[in-house]
Amino acid sequence: MAVDIKTIEKLAQLSRLELTSEEKAKYQEEISKILEYVDQLQSLNIDLSNPLIFTEALKPESRLRQDQIIECPDDGNNLIVSGFPVKEGKLNKVKAIFE
Repeated sequence: MAVDIKTIEKLAQLSRLELTSEEKAKYQEEISKILEYVDQLQSLNIDLSNPLIFTEALKPESRLRQDQIIECPDDGNNLIVSGFPVKEGKLNKVKAIFE
């Protein structure tokens, strides 16, 4: 589905954008490609009336394994703690995420 320049200009006006002629041509091509892809998706035959499609992922036997808590051995814990570059007392200092 090809979009003409008039449609791009109307979309730009509604969006309150000022576009150059190069931008209009670029958006015309990009929006046309998007709409062509949507057309392809619409042509797919998907039967949404079959609830089994959606419940298949919810079956308990589809799980890979149960979560298990495994204690870290002391030597592994010591190795991790010793690898921290900055310490403050007994605490490992990490870079702040928030200012």
